[in-house]
Amino acid sequence: MKKDRKIFNYDQPKYIYLPYDSKDSIKLPSDGNVLVSTEICTYNGKTITSSVSGRILGSSNVFVNNKPTNAIAIENDFRDLKREVVKSKSFFDYGKNDIKNILKENKLEKSKMDPIVLEIKYEKNYDESDYLLVKEYAHDILDTLDKIAYGYSIKNIYIIINKKDKAVKREFMNYIGTYLNINLVKKLKIEHSSFNVEEIVNLNNIFKIKSRSRYIYLTINNKGTVYLVKTKKYVTLKELLIAMNITSNNIYDINKNKLNELEVLNSEIRTIIVK
Repeated sequence: MKKDRKIFNYDQPKYIYLPYDSKDSIKLPSDGNVLVSTEICTYNGKTITSSVSGRILGSSNVFVNNKPTNAIAIENDFRDLKREVVKSKSFFDYGKNDIKNILKENKLEKSKMDPIVLEIKYEKNYDESDYLLVKEYAHDILDTLDKIAYGYSIKNIYIIINKKDKAVKREFMNYIGTYLNINLVKKLKIEHSSFNVEEIVNLNNIFKIKSRSRYIYLTINNKGTVYLVKTKKYVTLKELLIAMNITSNNIYDINKNKLNELEVLNSEIRTIIVK
């Protein structure tokens, strides 16, 4: 990584906002206290779980993917309290049918599963946040790809890395020697479907702790200075930028859509541009 790229970890937001479809989709704890990974509501047909533990404050008006919506406001207690969880099976105890069922249940099975392909996103200065995921989970990513290949009886696994993305390649090279069926390539000419790295990290978490990741990874270009950011899901753009000491009324996504400061951040927005 170049010196002008800064890593910023905002692990403990003060508030998060969980978007919901309707009041009927909300399931609130009777005592008003939320634990980590508690299922609270649905939004666009997907189950929304809390990325923190804390106290429910009520409903707020926010933006998701640049559209106004309602959300459950939760005040973080900074303790990340969890329910006692029954431990899942060892990562190595999953059979082929178990693996296939997990991918299908979580809608992560691809239209073409042979070969297994992971495509790492990279656009210099604007989308480099996959680096943080690879830096944190490189060995788990390789392990999960290998497990998927076992489940589907597939021999070949390819990871497509931009030829300029040397940092990601270095992270994988630390572990890839033990995975003889995994190949790092610059492009793939054969027909294929691709996983993205967040999907593979989520599968790793599901295999190990039966829960998707509570974090999101962003690239923020602040007038030429590039930040690679890790934070909890459902924090507002406003709170994150205040924490980073960034002030501007001109905030855009990668498609040049101006963002409201009350945008709730999830995995849909990967790049934020400050002008």
